[in-house]
Amino acid sequence: MSSIELDFMYETDPQSEATAFAARFDAQAEVITEHGPAGGWPVVRFTGTTEAIKRLESTYNDQAYDGQANIGLT
Repeated sequence: MSSIELDFMYETDPQSEATAFAARFDAQAEVITEHGPAGGWPVVRFTGTTEAIKRLESTYNDQAYDGQANIGLT
């Protein structure tokens, strides 16, 4: 198993939105810090196979850098 911790943008509920995002990659999500250091977004630990985490991170980065406000719902 592999994991990565990311600042996670959300609209209403960080845990449910992170869980839904993780499920797209057969991974799990756990909110580590409600108000993280990067503008107050929560820090979420995503856990799954190495391949799942690589796909999740790639999608996260692509969507975050494209300026999408909420990666959890796209």
